[in-house]
Amino acid sequence: MEIKVVVDNRVERGKGLLAVHGFSAYVELEGKRILFDTGQGKSIVTNAAVMGIDLESLDAVVLSHGHYDHTGGLSYVKAKEIYYHPTFFIGQFKGETYIGPEFVEKDLRKMGFEPKVVDGVVKLFGAYLVNKVESYNDFEESTLTDGLEKPFYYEISMAIPVEEGLFVVTGCSHRGICNIVTHMEKVLGRKVAYVLGGLHLFDAGRELLEKTASFLKEKRIKLYGCHCTGERGAVFLSLGMGGLFERGYVGMRIRKKEVGYG
Repeated sequence: MEIKVVVDNRVERGKGLLAVHGFSAYVELEGKRILFDTGQGKSIVTNAAVMGIDLESLDAVVLSHGHYDHTGGLSYVKAKEIYYHPTFFIGQFKGETYIGPEFVEKDLRKMGFEPKVVDGVVKLFGAYLVNKVESYNDFEESTLTDGLEKPFYYEISMAIPVEEGLFVVTGCSHRGICNIVTHMEKVLGRKVAYVLGGLHLFDAGRELLEKTASFLKEKRIKLYGCHCTGERGAVFLSLGMGGLFERGYVGMRIRKKEVGYG
């Protein structure tokens, strides 16, 4: 299994790669090619070309949630299937500002995708797409709302079984990364060993940052913080987790041995 960060707020310098506010990760496993989120704008095209990724021969696209910085590159991508959640097109506003996708649901088939809705746990090749994350930790509450009683209840994260446990990929972790980890372990029955993706901690308070770092360190999770983790979040996680925390960036490549499961 190999994961490559294709879109992120940070970038590996000197390689001709572009940084932009957003997130996308390319995953190869079991001979299949999955794109998790698409970032925003054309940066995904430039970065994919530099990194040797063919965006027109993907097996599946997964959209974690409906914000522009995770969906804005979709028009540059071709895949057999696209996975999204039941409330993907609902409530995509921040105040009065629209922050949702530039397409509507009926456009997906016109773009050549076979739509697939994730409502719970869905197996995708050797990975699992998981949402409907409950609240297990009283210190984690979303700072945004999507109009639902349980904000971002349906945001999708992906778990890949590897030798050490589960390798989890997140978009923004609006539901709370500790809640997501707890839920993954509950529904999949394996320990989370790695997390890569956005953690939405850029504007978090001290208590949330310290408790998040403590939770993840106690579980000995290797964390690659990308996108909306933010500078403040990265500093607290680095101080609280030491070598278990690492900043993600465009150009990052991670290889792990996948294992069959389920």
